[in-house]
Amino acid sequence: MSDLKWRSYDPGWLVELAKVQYEDEPELVDALLRCTQCIEEAGNLFYFVDRMEGHFSHNIPLFSAEKGKIVLDILTDGRIGSMEILGLIFDLGPYGGK
Repeated sequence: MSDLKWRSYDPGWLVELAKVQYEDEPELVDALLRCTQCIEEAGNLFYFVDRMEGHFSHNIPLFSAEKGKIVLDILTDGRIGSMEILGLIFDLGPYGGK
């Protein structure tokens, strides 16, 4: 990703969603607080680590009334590798496809 530019990112809105939707998982909030730089692709895909770094473990879904369904890619070391805002791609209806 050397040809793409890293930029500052404020994860505050994601932290607030996680606090409500995953209140029993403080490690998710901690991982989101470390997402302070990103590379954005196509307005809906955000990388918080280089794509060649880390190994994928699992996804965590979030829902935002404003942005719709959001999927976080969690790496095996607990970091957030990327985020995809699906609500900007698909019409998921009033409940974000839940």
